[in-house]
Amino acid sequence: MAKAVLTKPDAVAPYDPGSPCEIEVELAQPEHADVYRNRDGIELTDARTVTSRANDWWTAWRRLYL
Repeated sequence: MAKAVLTKPDAVAPYDPGSPCEIEVELAQPEHADVYRNRDGIELTDARTVTSRANDWWTAWRRLYL
């Protein structure tokens, strides 16, 4: 099955979540939010929730996890 899929990589279009993009993450502990407090494009929406907003998904993801 995998070999058949790899012979036609363009058979399925890549997923595009659209833009602009917003990723919201609920953290386990309120103190985990401190890491994100001064990051560009990140909003602390409550004690345990951070939201990343960007023009595209990859930028929003990188702001959270890189």
